[in-house]
Amino acid sequence: MKRLWILGILVGLGLLSCKKTNPIGEETLPYVRTLLVELFTNVYCPNCEVAEAWIDSVASANDRVVVIEYHDPAYNPLDPFSGPPADSQIAERSQFYFGSSAHGYPYVLFDGILENEGIGNIGGWGNQVETRLAQNTSVSISISGVYDTLSRTGSLSVQVDGDTGQTRQLYVALTESDLIASGQTYHHVFRRFYPGPEGISLTIPTETTVSFEIDPTWNPASLTFVVFVQNPSTREVLQATEIPLLALPPDTSHLPTLPFLLHVTDTLLIYQNTDPLVDTLYIVNTGTTSDRYGLWIEPIFPTDSTGQPLWFLSICMMDSMCLPFPHDTTGWVPPADSVGYTVDVFTLGNPGTGEFWIYAHSMNNPAVRESVRVQIQVTE
Repeated sequence: MKRLWILGILVGLGLLSCKKTNPIGEETLPYVRTLLVELFTNVYCPNCEVAEAWIDSVASANDRVVVIEYHDPAYNPLDPFSGPPADSQIAERSQFYFGSSAHGYPYVLFDGILENEGIGNIGGWGNQVETRLAQNTSVSISISGVYDTLSRTGSLSVQVDGDTGQTRQLYVALTESDLIASGQTYHHVFRRFYPGPEGISLTIPTETTVSFEIDPTWNPASLTFVVFVQNPSTREVLQATEIPLLALPPDTSHLPTLPFLLHVTDTLLIYQNTDPLVDTLYIVNTGTTSDRYGLWIEPIFPTDSTGQPLWFLSICMMDSMCLPFPHDTTGWVPPADSVGYTVDVFTLGNPGTGEFWIYAHSMNNPAVRESVRVQIQVTE
């Protein structure tokens, strides 16, 4: 009878930073404003491309500008970014702003209150942005959270301060960038609200937790949460911020109680748990670019009188034909994805004490590495 361990290795490639609102001075409105730009657009709207380019340029140049672009199926349902769950949520957001009234496209809103239909006044948009950014606000937002790259689930913890005692609406939107349609690249494309388009009613100051699940068709490396607080009566957005999905650290809350936990860098983690049958090894890329990894195993097993090992080991990539695998191997793992292996030791009924060492490292950054020793005791 053999006694083995389940092993997991998370190889991360660095985390991004998030935008946060910060208090300043002792002014009546003590917080620096981050501006929210909302655009109702569509791939098939000719003038919308002009508005999108202008907004993308401003957001790229100023980290105090965050953007949500709603690809509204009401203009043309063939827009590839207007399908569910976005379609019904965009309809509800449109109802919030326009009621039953029709509106033209593109339609741009700065902080929910400065409205621009079409591009006739695009020369004045810059002044509207500057005007809002020059005004401090009574609300601050900070975000933390976790993300499990395997289950594609996680949670955001949102802290809202200031504006004491006022009831406001909190919205958590997910956007995706670097999307291609009809030869054009689109950014800040709205995917969905969490938990829904109605937002969360809260009394400030407060902290709330929002759970989320990422659709497998969305690219985690291109996803960003946009979080904002809005006055539901006046529709004024009081504060906004954003955080890329992959800026959230790995969620390890689902892991079993760990016999040991080793940290070599902030993003390299080894954990293990008992299992009587097989070892499962995962290499997970929590970064934003593909990485090549190195993996090798060194077994030290009981031998017979001639020095030949009495046990032997195989390592096989998951979801592939399981044949004895070399102890040294390399491979590629995409961002926010994983590669799994099974590690099996065949003792052939021979008792004894043995061990093997597993080593893994990032080929892009060899300093990101770790090893773990697995001991096995087989009794008669």
